[in-house]
Amino acid sequence: MRLGLCIHMTREGVRRIAYKHPDWPFGLDRPHPYWEIARADVMETEPFLEFFRKHPIVGRGPDKKPRKEDGS
Repeated sequence: MRLGLCIHMTREGVRRIAYKHPDWPFGLDRPHPYWEIARADVMETEPFLEFFRKHPIVGRGPDKKPRKEDGS
């Protein structure tokens, strides 16, 4: 986000991209492995940033409809 590659991204957002995007560069049978540090999977910085430069994140945009009072 600080580099301007996306407006907002959570860890869950990265997990979803990693699971669904066919060009995700990390994991088994991919160009870059995950590393484990302190029981967390980590990724090499430059391939991570390069992925987001090549595949800009386009969100669904702002919600146009007002929220219902029951929270849905």
